[in-house]
This record gives sequence, C-alpha cells and structure tokens, in this order.
Amino acid sequence: MKSFEITSMLFIGTLSCGLHSCTRTEYIEIERIVVKEDIPLTSTIFKHENQSTLIATDEWNGICFGQFQYMAVGNRGYFVTSLDGETWSEPVKTHKNDRIDWLNIEYANEMFLISGENQTGHYISYSKDGTNWSEPITDSGNGHVVFGNNLWIICDSYCIYAWNRDFTHKEQVEPSYDNARVDYYDVAFGNDRFVLVSSCANDGDVFTSTDGLNWKRLFTEISCQCITFDGKQFVAGGGGGRIWTSTDGEIWTEHRSLPSNFLPSKIKYQNGNYLIVGTLNRYWFTNEFMAQSNDGINWSDLEQVTNESSINDFCFISK
Repeated sequence: MKSFEITSMLFIGTLSCGLHSCTRTEYIEIERIVVKEDIPLTSTIFKHENQSTLIATDEWNGICFGQFQYMAVGNRGYFVTSLDGETWSEPVKTHKNDRIDWLNIEYANEMFLISGENQTGHYISYSKDGTNWSEPITDSGNGHVVFGNNLWIICDSYCIYAWNRDFTHKEQVEPSYDNARVDYYDVAFGNDRFVLVSSCANDGDVFTSTDGLNWKRLFTEISCQCITFDGKQFVAGGGGGRIWTSTDGEIWTEHRSLPSNFLPSKIKYQNGNYLIVGTLNRYWFTNEFMAQSNDGINWSDLEQVTNESSINDFCFISK
C-alpha cells in the first residue's frame, strides 16, 4: 500500500565562490514528492521561478514538457505529470510489475520516449498519450535521446542505437575508437546532422552523422559532457568551465566565462535562453549550480541551486 505526500519549502541564502560570485536566493520553491512502499522513493522537483524551469533531482531522473503537460520519470518505474508544474499527479508505474529505473525522457514526434535500466538490461518505452506505455524494449540503450531525420538516436555506454520513428526497426552502431572504451555522453540534432560528445580515457572526441548510422569521428581536444542546438549553432559544455560552439559540429570555438572548477552536466536552450547546470568542486564539497546565457558564449555568475540534492535534469516552464 503506498501513500502520497507533498510538502513545500523555500531556500534562502547567499554564497561567495572565489573570483566568480554565486548567489543562492529565495525564489526556489520545492515540491517534495514521496512514495512510501517497500523501497521509498524520496525525491524532489524544484520550481525555479526566476529561470522559469522545473528541476528533477534525487530519484527523479528526467523531466520534459509535451502534450500540454510536464512529465518526470524516476527510479523503480515511476512517473508523474503536472499541468502547471506545481500540482502533480500521484506517482504511478509505467508498467505494473517492472522495476526499471527510468533515466531519461524526451518528447518529440508526438510521443514520449523514456530510456532506463535495471539489473537485467537497458530498456526504452514510448507513449503517444502520456498514460499508456509500450512494453519495455530491451537492448535499446539507456542514455540521452534525440529525434531528427525521422530517427531516434539513443546513447549507450559503448554504442549508439538508431531507431526508426515508429520503433519497428533499429540499428546498433559502434563507431571505431581503436578498441578503446568510449562513454557517449550526450547528443543533439541540428542543421541536418547529429552531433555526439563523448570521452575516451582522458580524451574527448566529437562524432557527427547525417543519417544516424554512419558516424564521423573528429579528433579534437574537446571534452564535453553536454550539448544542445539553438537553431543556428551547437553549444557544448565541458570540464574546466569551457564552452564550445560550432555551426557544423566539426569546427569548434572555445569560450571561457565560467569558473575553471565548474563541471557541467546538462545544457538546454529555449526561446533565446540557455541554461547550464553542474557541480562546482571547491575544496572538500560539491554543490549544484546553474548559469544563464542569451548567446551561449557569455554566461551569468553561477547561482547555487542546492547543496542537498543532485540535479539530474531540468526543463523550461512553458508560457
């Protein structure tokens, strides 16, 4: 028997971060959603008023907007929905008897696609109405998802999965990397091509593809964890506070306006607004921060979002 509980709270305070100022202000409203059963799901969804975002933390791993509603997915198969980002449905499982940790969610091609994993493998599932989900499809990837050129591209630890738009056919692609282990971090689509950021050992490389099947490896010094496309250019975030921009995914320009100890995990763009989130490693502690940009090059001072939870994903609040 499970129960549902919501509480609200505000964070207030300020923080100084060396040469770069960081603020922690009162406008973060928290909706704390707790599912009580055999293994508690204790998680938080932040509503960030000034940046107009919803932030998924702890065991809520992914969040997006589609079909006039917000949806967040989390561990043990749970998902929740909201029409306004403030009042949320009771958490339910996508599949009654499955305990898949859903890690990512994307809305495109008039459907929701989620990817995740459990002890037996990696899975995807999709829904055209946000309520009824396809049976989990195994051997499908558990990483970040993007849709383009009528293809779904799903990153995995060591390979890339390319699915057709209706999930009736897939191709598993393993770009050549000299037999070295590769971590495919994130992928974006724009200007008629997919661009994927990855790492191999201590190096970072970029892959590009126009068809999702044949990938071109670019030997670069770029080591990025996240990437987005704004309609004109790709913007990627990497270690050392570096931001990289490119119009074609092949020629990149480096920019430095974030602290050198900032490590980004997510970057997104919507309607002229970029947001990037990540950790700031300073001495013995790690906190979660956010920065904003209007051009993807010049960024605001870091703002501390939380020092209690890990930020897994965020989405913009639709207006």
